[in-house]
Amino acid sequence: MGDEKQLHEDRKMEHVKIICEKGMQASRNWIDDVYLHPSAIPSIDPGDIDTSCMLFGRKFDAPFYIAGMTGGHPKSKKINEVLARACVKAKIPLGLGSQRVALDNDTLVETYKVARDVSDDLFLIGNIGMSQLVKSKNPVVIAKKCVDMIKANALAIHFNKLQELVQPEGDRAFAKVMDIVEAVAYALKVPIILKEVGAGFSRSDFEILKNFRIGAVDVGGYGGTNFALVEAERVNEEKYPYTRNMGEVFKDCGIPTPVSVVFSKKYARIPTLATGGIRTGLDVVKMLCLGADMAGLAYPFLIACLNDISSDATSIENCMKEIETIKAEIKIAMCMLNAKRVGDLGAAMVHMSQELLGWID
Repeated sequence: MGDEKQLHEDRKMEHVKIICEKGMQASRNWIDDVYLHPSAIPSIDPGDIDTSCMLFGRKFDAPFYIAGMTGGHPKSKKINEVLARACVKAKIPLGLGSQRVALDNDTLVETYKVARDVSDDLFLIGNIGMSQLVKSKNPVVIAKKCVDMIKANALAIHFNKLQELVQPEGDRAFAKVMDIVEAVAYALKVPIILKEVGAGFSRSDFEILKNFRIGAVDVGGYGGTNFALVEAERVNEEKYPYTRNMGEVFKDCGIPTPVSVVFSKKYARIPTLATGGIRTGLDVVKMLCLGADMAGLAYPFLIACLNDISSDATSIENCMKEIETIKAEIKIAMCMLNAKRVGDLGAAMVHMSQELLGWID
């Protein structure tokens, strides 16, 4: 059991290392296929724009958050502390990586709890995988432990079917997950977020999800960090039992982020968080125009944070500079659209490429 725990811990940092060193981004970012229709005649000034938004009854200064990335390894403690301090300053939410390893190893709880220690006011999103809940004898207890561990304001249950299927040591028990989601949603006092991690939710998914008690859906669409590729990189060819690398074969499978956002608003009408290839404030605004309530970014902040993780002050400065850049880009895009408030963006005209429209039609 001890070796298995160590394997999970090491895998956490291996994922971070591979992503930082090799990028591992999807071959196509479909957000580039979404175009805004700006208004040449201005009706507002930049100073009139209010970028604040509401979600789960809380007001945030901007319509984006730092999405879950890491935790569960001693080295990730400093990353989560830096990200938490930046989010507190910016008054935006923070998502954490999967808390699975901390449930097995008490010594790793601090790598997650450090984010809550920064501030009681931080809106913190906990995280546990669907497979861990399905495998558990009492998934409600596991979910509550995740929330209590960090005093989470919401809990994300991540759906990573593709990653688990191509990962050599992946967990492949997940068929009964929606029954568990329902039980957890009724048992917890905080909202449940269903979170994909790069393959997106489909139209048929949303037609199912609309019948469940869910606080929000994080679409986690295709277009950002590609975990099939990450797992492909981890394959040990000498021990691999197949003639082809499964991560390479399935690296382009997934629903594009913009498509998943449109499906969510059209077929489920559940509060929608857009992640999966969001890199700029313009990307954030595009997703809000398509119907998302907020957008989440991970990769840009992981890079900013790790530029100089040896110095907390420098890392926080890097993260804050990235946050301020995204905020400035959001304001420019909103001003171009004559959108005074975030809520006005739903009325903005949006054009999509024929190829992207083909996914929706």
